[in-house]
Amino acid sequence: MLKKLIADKFNHMGFAKMHDKYLKLMERPGFNPLVHLDGMPDEADSDDKMYRWSSAELIRRANFPKKSSLVQGMDYNKLDDPCKEIIESLEIYDYVSEKRNIILVGPKVTLTNFIAVALGINACKLGIETQHVSYRYLTNELFASRIGPDSLTDIRALRKIKLLVVEDWLNHDIFKFQLESLYEFVDQRKYNGITIFSTRYPIESWVERLGNPVLAQKVLDIIVPRAEVVKLG
Repeated sequence: MLKKLIADKFNHMGFAKMHDKYLKLMERPGFNPLVHLDGMPDEADSDDKMYRWSSAELIRRANFPKKSSLVQGMDYNKLDDPCKEIIESLEIYDYVSEKRNIILVGPKVTLTNFIAVALGINACKLGIETQHVSYRYLTNELFASRIGPDSLTDIRALRKIKLLVVEDWLNHDIFKFQLESLYEFVDQRKYNGITIFSTRYPIESWVERLGNPVLAQKVLDIIVPRAEVVKLG
């Protein structure tokens, strides 16, 4: 009966891959179908656009870099380097459902950003609403949200997004008031979704990069304990 209910939900939504994922989740100890089915729209929920968007539309709305070869249609399965193995090992659907962040750390910024975008696109293909931003854009918007209502609307949307991809994390210095806003932002996001952080800075240097030791540690205490750290050579 439960399998039929799940099948009916996903047939209505048109996401066969997500249906298969849920059947796998049912086999896990402690699986609660009432929790995992919460939020899935039925026919009456016509305003929940997230579930009606195609993967192509989700990718378009995610604002991935237009120059990215992934966005232009390159198949990462053809890659011969470790990228393919890393991307395939990170089951993005599981991280979203379990609310676990992903931190991609490595000296090659293009590599960490590439993998972050690939994971974001995989999420879109699974019907997960995703948004891509740079660290500079995020901190600028946090600053602007204190001044004008327009940016506040954007920040509120980013707080609620299921998957947020932040590239070039900690790539530039920020002021204390921006750090205060960043702390409030990550604190609110922990209830709504997960974040993929792409950075060249190891976690040990984050407090120094953020500037204020007390506030910086609060940011780390929210992000790091529930994160998978992937170190790239």
